[in-house]
Amino acid sequence: MDHTYEPIIKDGEIVYTGKADSVRAFSGKDRLALSWLLSDPKITYCKLYWNGGADSLLVPVKQGSLTDSIHVMLDNMQEGTYTFTIYTGDDEGHRSVKSEVVGRVYGDQYAGTLSNRLMKDARWTDGEARLIWEHAVGSLAGAELSYTSTAGDVRQLFISPEADTIAIADLKEGSKLQYRTLFLPDSAAIDTFYTGYTQVTPVFETLMDKSAFKELILPGDALTAYGWVLSRLWDGSIKEGQGFFCTGSAFPFHYTFDLGAVVQLSRYKIWQRGNDPSSASLYNSDNPSSWEIWGATDPADDGSWTGWTKLMVCRSFKPSQAALGTNTVADKAYALAGEEYILSDTLPPVRYIRINVLETWNKGKSQANSMELTFWKKKQ
Repeated sequence: MDHTYEPIIKDGEIVYTGKADSVRAFSGKDRLALSWLLSDPKITYCKLYWNGGADSLLVPVKQGSLTDSIHVMLDNMQEGTYTFTIYTGDDEGHRSVKSEVVGRVYGDQYAGTLSNRLMKDARWTDGEARLIWEHAVGSLAGAELSYTSTAGDVRQLFISPEADTIAIADLKEGSKLQYRTLFLPDSAAIDTFYTGYTQVTPVFETLMDKSAFKELILPGDALTAYGWVLSRLWDGSIKEGQGFFCTGSAFPFHYTFDLGAVVQLSRYKIWQRGNDPSSASLYNSDNPSSWEIWGATDPADDGSWTGWTKLMVCRSFKPSQAALGTNTVADKAYALAGEEYILSDTLPPVRYIRINVLETWNKGKSQANSMELTFWKKKQ
């Protein structure tokens, strides 16, 4: 009955020590950590090999005191991927079968691929700063932000990867802030990588007083229709039942109004008709889908384009991109908040605004409707 294995044990039984179990590798910066479990009290050492056996490390184990876990840190490692082989042994010359694990060491090459998370917009508006970040991707683990508070001290914030917008209520007016981004190469990494600092100067702005806005009808301007006059654009109401601005002209057409002062604009919002739940006008009907906004300090009396500067080309955005007449919850929420447009900080100061309507959502050619406009100006 023993003939099948007798040649193997002719010199006696082969005894193995228990193998390293649950071996794990933890990546680091120019280093790597390994851990494994032991289940054999006879083990007195573990031998670790890598680089095809060219490098090794002997790890003593106190015999008889069963160790739940062995931890090893390998420092001064070259960046790259390694295969580690582990054997256990005892004082009687017995050795285990091998255990293997693959680990990764990160260094300057990996760090050179990292870039700071993009901050899309930073502005301070009437006492509160709002920072908008590009959506986090990959191994980004967060960001560290430092700023000067209204009390004059430097404060720090940790920005989680999930945060796309944050508000700071105590940023000192006129001050700068800086931030850097944290990266974890993988879920088992023991070291965090940091980008260099990026310095940001927020746009310091204030809400414009709409009570100073006035109609300005120049030759060639679109006329109002159905009694829904231009001043409805700054009456403070975004509810359709309380009125809106309506024009009746062939496309493209424009209308003009006075902001009441020469200012450098920083951004504006526009609300479209149809914010009432029962309305079918939202992203439909004669709401503008495409328009230009122009500015001037001294427009020509003849209504020509002399003296006007194009400030921005705008397109209305519908989050769902659903067909005309179909609006999702996200569509309604976006429109209710007002569609916001950031103006370049290189634009000249203006006092008069001309909006040139190019197209409506329903592709109509006879009129356009808008609910409300709000402007912010740079604080001097």
